Amino acid sequence: MKFIKIIIFIGLTCCIFKAQAQKEIYPEAEAIAVRAKQALNAGNVSTANSLIKLSIDLYPNYGVIDYITEMAELSDVSGANRIMEALKEKIKSMPDKMILIPDYIDPFEGDIYDQPLNLTEKNRALFNYLELFYDINVNHANRAYILSSMKAMQEPVIQKKTGAADDDREYSTQLLFKVKTAKFEKNFEMAHHILDSLASTLNIKDHRISLLYDQGEYQKAFDLWQTLPKKEELKKHERAWPFKMSAGLGDKKALEYFDNLKAFDKDDLLFFILAQFYFKQKDYNDALQNLEAAEARRIGGVYFTGAPISLWDLHKAYGDIYTGLKQYSKARDHYNLSLLYYPGFKDAAEALENMEQIAGIETNTDRSAPIIVLTEPAPSRGIKVIAAGASFMVRGIATDPSGIKEVLVNGSKMFVQPSGEFWGDITVVTGLNKLIIQATDMASNKGEKAFEVQVSISAAPSEIIAATDYKGQNYCLLIAAQNYKDIEITSLDKPIGDAIKLKKVLRESYGFLPENILSLFNPTTTDIKRQLLEISTKLKPEDNLLIFYAGHGITKDAKGYWLMTDAIYRDPSTWFP
Repeated sequence: MKFIKIIIFIGLTCCIFKAQAQKEIYPEAEAIAVRAKQALNAGNVSTANSLIKLSIDLYPNYGVIDYITEMAELSDVSGANRIMEALKEKIKSMPDKMILIPDYIDPFEGDIYDQPLNLTEKNRALFNYLELFYDINVNHANRAYILSSMKAMQEPVIQKKTGAADDDREYSTQLLFKVKTAKFEKNFEMAHHILDSLASTLNIKDHRISLLYDQGEYQKAFDLWQTLPKKEELKKHERAWPFKMSAGLGDKKALEYFDNLKAFDKDDLLFFILAQFYFKQKDYNDALQNLEAAEARRIGGVYFTGAPISLWDLHKAYGDIYTGLKQYSKARDHYNLSLLYYPGFKDAAEALENMEQIAGIETNTDRSAPIIVLTEPAPSRGIKVIAAGASFMVRGIATDPSGIKEVLVNGSKMFVQPSGEFWGDITVVTGLNKLIIQATDMASNKGEKAFEVQVSISAAPSEIIAATDYKGQNYCLLIAAQNYKDIEITSLDKPIGDAIKLKKVLRESYGFLPENILSLFNPTTTDIKRQLLEISTKLKPEDNLLIFYAGHGITKDAKGYWLMTDAIYRDPSTWFP
């Protein structure tokens, strides 16, 4: 008996010494990760890469998570996932059965980085890291990375603790992520089967309601929801159920439920559902307004449902609404964006095909001329222009269901966006000038409108009196291709660092707003196409766009190409023209 006590004592002593040693190493590793992030933000990418590798090798820590998040926010999603993989493999290779991690806390309830450290069973610790990887990817990555993260969360073998499974966070979360993964893949039959298998282990009624709702079985979800016991204190998602059920069923009482929700409850998902409600009512303008509100909350990080709306669903919804508004060019752009985010999205592909058929019929039967509105100078307030030289800017909007092919002002071709907005410089003389605006739609119908403008030529900078006040914004797209997949294309050292330094200069010296500086680090060709299309849907005539590219380029047949990170040297079809 004494011998057993001695062995137990020695074992406990070894565990205490090991825990103490880990508690000394962890903050050292975390401090190195902090230095890596500082180097990254200063544009010293090589130093940052060396430091983060050193941090991981020393000991897994949440400072690496912060660094990975920063990389993802810089749009280097592939780089962020490479580091995730390195951290994951480090944890799996550790001989210790217990490793040190901060206590779990819901990110909405506190700072995950500011929690006490505790020794945790290695597989559970790994699961916590994998869950954080999923959170990063769901906010920044494409569908493939998100799905990969969800499946990785099933890898650690987690044994249930004694007691109720609902009280075992890692065990119950891993089980429910199996359901979430099946839902994500639209395999609702599998999701129900998994829930059935969990009925004896977890309280699944809430999850069944959510599954039925996501499946579009609103009446079944509502009937099951009615059987839940009434509570005095409801959680956020429980307070939203009456609105969600009513909106799904097309009941106008949904509007009352929505108004009664707390402002804090109204996240991106609820505005998205409200937009869908208005869309089903064919109230397309209110649908558009609420979808824009959903997108604004998504960009601002206002989502409390565990994940933001997927960008493929968001753009598909925009496509649906613009189809309803008969703005087919905008609808086409958003459907294509949806398919760039999720190439296999059947709903978006079918909606695009249906929209093209509708637009084709409208074009063939369209006999009406485009409607022309002059926005600058503003005709409603009397037009008098003082120009700095012999030309000034004309802006306006031409609209037609079939779309606008061309706009001319006094015979000069204007720049025209898919939305019908047009602008361009025209030549003028001192005195009275007549503006003749001609717009041609896709069905070759022509519309014409004439305006008279009194012009005074001045040496001073151009001033438009009685015109709408346009304040343009400065945008920048930073593209840095550094790590190439094809071994025949040499990877580079400087592009990302140069782009980060330029970003700092634009913010500090030129007044660019942080949200207007878009980054694509180590992008694929699809990433570039998606981002350029996305920018084109947002730019206004008065805005400026600066594009910076650092990476390999190549010429063929007197034509230049950029090489993104997925380019194949011997395959010109993979080059970006």
